[in-house]
Amino acid sequence: MIDGHSSDQPLTPQSAPFTNVESDFVRALPTFAKDENFRWSEAAQEEYSPQPSTSAHWHYISRQFTFASPHSAIALPSAIHLVHALQTEVKEGRKKGSVDGYLVKMYEMATDSEKELFKLVNAGAVPTLIHLLKVRAAEQYGVEIVLINLGTFAARDPISANAIHRTGTAITLVELFNSPPTDVVQTLAIWCLTLICRSAEVANSLIKLNIASILVRVQARIGPIMPAISIFFLGTLIRSDSLAEFLVSLGFAQTICTHLRQCSELYVPNPESVSAGLYAVARMSRSIPLAKTLAKNGCVEVIAHHLKTSTDPEVLHWSARAVGCLMKPNSSDLVKILLDADIAKGLARLPTVLPPESLHPLESFGFAIQRFSCAEWGSSTRKALVEAGVVDSLLAPFRPAVDERRHNVHVELALAVCLLGGVGGSSIRKEIVNAGGIEILKSAGAAGSPDVTKACNMAVSSITGNLFSRSVATAKAAMAHKWSGGCPDYYTECPLTITEEQDSRKCMMCTEICGAGGFV
Repeated sequence: MIDGHSSDQPLTPQSAPFTNVESDFVRALPTFAKDENFRWSEAAQEEYSPQPSTSAHWHYISRQFTFASPHSAIALPSAIHLVHALQTEVKEGRKKGSVDGYLVKMYEMATDSEKELFKLVNAGAVPTLIHLLKVRAAEQYGVEIVLINLGTFAARDPISANAIHRTGTAITLVELFNSPPTDVVQTLAIWCLTLICRSAEVANSLIKLNIASILVRVQARIGPIMPAISIFFLGTLIRSDSLAEFLVSLGFAQTICTHLRQCSELYVPNPESVSAGLYAVARMSRSIPLAKTLAKNGCVEVIAHHLKTSTDPEVLHWSARAVGCLMKPNSSDLVKILLDADIAKGLARLPTVLPPESLHPLESFGFAIQRFSCAEWGSSTRKALVEAGVVDSLLAPFRPAVDERRHNVHVELALAVCLLGGVGGSSIRKEIVNAGGIEILKSAGAAGSPDVTKACNMAVSSITGNLFSRSVATAKAAMAHKWSGGCPDYYTECPLTITEEQDSRKCMMCTEICGAGGFV
C-alpha cells in the first residue's frame, strides 16, 4: 500500500474536534468512480494482448468523507449569510474548526442546486475560497475541503473557473500537485486544474507553469499506469494542434498509449482508467501526423479490443470517439490500419450491447461512421462498413433515441447515414433502402427537433435524390461535421464527497475496499 504523509503542523486547541481530518484523509487516494475498481500493473508487455495481467497492487480507498460539524442540527442559512459568516471567521482568524463547519455547509448548499450555487457565487464565495486556499496551502492544514468547494464551483460555473485562473490561483494548485502534503491533496489539485482548463489560453498558461514536466516526473515515479484523473487532465490540456505537438515532443503519445495498454491488460480492467486513456487518444489526435504517431504506439489494437469485447457504455463511448478522431479527410493510410484491426465490426457491435438507458455512446458511434465515410473517397471503405453490418447498426437505434428525445444522437446518426449513402455508391443506397432506412429517417425527422428534422431530410435526399441533390446533401452534411478536434471536453466528478455526521465530532472515512492506483 502506498501511504500519504499528513502535515507536521500542530493544530490549535480550538481545532481539536477536527484533529483526525488529515490523518484519516491520507489513508488512501480516493477515486471519482462510484462503482469501479482501480488496479495497478507492474509488468509491461512488448506487444498488446488481451491476456490479463495479474500483477497489481491493491489499495484502500475512500469515497466519502464524513465530517462532523458543530452546526449539524441547524438548517442551512441563506447563501449571503453563510458567505458573510465564513468571511468573518476567516478575517478574524477564529477557530479553524468553525471555518471547516461553514465550508461543509457551503458544499452542501452548492451541491443542492445550481440556483443555490449561483447565490453563493454572487455573495462572494469564490474569492473567499481562493484566499483561504492560499492561506491553508502555506499552513498545510485543511486544504482538502477548500479544494473540494473550489472545484465544485469551477465545475458548475465557467465564470468561477475563469476567476480562479485570473487570480493566479493556478500557481497554488500546481504547487500543491507538485509537492502535496497528502495524496488526497494531489488528487484534488489536479482535479481543480482540469476544471479551470477551459481554453487554449488557460492551457498555455499551465504549460508555462511547467505542469507538463511535473506530469513527466509523476509518471516516472508511478510507472506505466497513471491515475485516471491525471490522464483526463492531460486530455483536457490539449486544446490546439500546437499544444498537442508540444506534448508529443515530450513523449506523451507513448505515455498515453502505454497507460491504455497496461490498464487494459489487468485481470479486471477498470473502465475509468481505460476511458481516460481513450479520451486522451481522442484529444491528442488532431492531425494526420499526430494520429499516425498514436497508431505507431499501438493504440489501434487496444481500441479494437475494447470495441469487440467491452460492454461498458463509457468505454464504448470513448472507443468510438477515439476511432473517429484518428481519421481526417484523405487519411487512407489510417483507414487501412483501422479496417485491418477489425474496427468496423467493433463499431457495428456497439449499438447491440448498450443498455437501454445509455444512448450517449451512439453519438460517438455516428461521429466515427461520418469520419470513415470522408476519410477515403473510394468505395472500398464504405463497402467494408456495410459488410460489417454498420447500416443495420445505424438504423436500429433511431427508435429508442426518439423515445428518449436524444436529439444529438439523432443528428449524428442521420449525418452518418447521409455521408455513407451520399458517397458510397448505388449498392450502399440500395442497402439502406432495403433496410427500411427511408421510413425510419422520415419518422425520426417528423418526431424530432428542427435540427433532427434537417439532418434526417438531408439523409433522405442523399439516398433518394438525383445526382445534384445527393451532392448538395452530402456537402451540407460534411460542412455540419466538426473537423477541428472532434472530441468534446470532459470533466470528471469530484474525487471525494462530504457528508455530515450529527452524532459524532470525529472525522471518519468510509471503510469500503476497492482497487486503486494512487500517487506516490
